[in-house]
Amino acid sequence: MSQLSISPEGRLEIIPDAPIDAVVVVAGDFFIREPESHQLDFTGADASLVSELKPWIADSDFSFLNVEAPLSERGEPIPKSGPNLRMAPSCAHFLEAGGFNAATTANN
Repeated sequence: MSQLSISPEGRLEIIPDAPIDAVVVVAGDFFIREPESHQLDFTGADASLVSELKPWIADSDFSFLNVEAPLSERGEPIPKSGPNLRMAPSCAHFLEAGGFNAATTANN
């Protein structure tokens, strides 16, 4: 299996057949629109929504999920060119049900 590396000059290099030091799972963009985000129960019946990812996550050394919107019920939409998105705080249970190590909201 190949490995990516950054050269001293700052170039991305592919090292063929290099040993793997760590397995990292990166997933995204996680978003469930309202009102559905308030209706799902990731601690119960709806936990199966993440079941297809669980084997990948369980076999990794580190996993993180990009969350496309804040998990909040507070605040008002701001004027902007794109949509104002948010999800129910209970959607955090999706990360727990999947076994993710971390989450980001690094969006454009």
